[in-house]
Amino acid sequence: MGKFFFGLILLCFIKPSHGDNSLNIAVASNFNSTFEKISFQYEKKEKIKINIISGSSGILFAQIVNGAPYDIFFSADRDRPKMLDSKGRSRARGVYAYGRIVLWERVAPVQEQSLSQSNRKLALARPEFAPYGKAALEILENFNHDLSNLAYGVNVNQVFAYIETGSINAGFISLSQALNKNISPINYLVISESLHSKIEQQFVITSNAKDWSEEFIDWVLSPAAQEIIINSGYRGIRLDD
Repeated sequence: MGKFFFGLILLCFIKPSHGDNSLNIAVASNFNSTFEKISFQYEKKEKIKINIISGSSGILFAQIVNGAPYDIFFSADRDRPKMLDSKGRSRARGVYAYGRIVLWERVAPVQEQSLSQSNRKLALARPEFAPYGKAALEILENFNHDLSNLAYGVNVNQVFAYIETGSINAGFISLSQALNKNISPINYLVISESLHSKIEQQFVITSNAKDWSEEFIDWVLSPAAQEIIINSGYRGIRLDD
């Protein structure tokens, strides 16, 4: 996709800047609801306006490569931040959380045996764009699931919409979505991390970011913000140090 296409996307999704005291922050879809809580607290504390642009990690990465004016990028993986680093597009990066993936069954109690039903139609995010989709695919491969009978969303928010509206009865979303949407625990199964690659979620401060971007990252990594992250369905980085 060319720069013109991504320019159109940016015109649609970036809110107008509120003077100098603002940050444009790209956020992976799975982390968006949690990030809104974190940024709200920071805005109250520091009087900084946070402009949030949410989407799949792959698309946000491509926008940055094509010149999107983001100060910080919260990816759902570590690969894309590392690539931005190698391209000279970042001045700092690090881990901010570890994601958990769940199988959500909309109308019935969920059971692990559902994963063994090799011909059942399930929804997942596109693996090429979304790390949660990549993890879901690895899980299905571990259970020898038929990969020809799957429905794909661009990101986990779209997968959630498929299941919520009844288009598909079951699929893979993030634990943070399940908690945020108050889904009954009998309807989702937290998948063991032994069945998929660790979902290590990294941030990048872009090379042309505003000077106060580092201060915002300090807040995200602080005990107060990490508590919000943990309560939202992630493993916090301080548990892994």
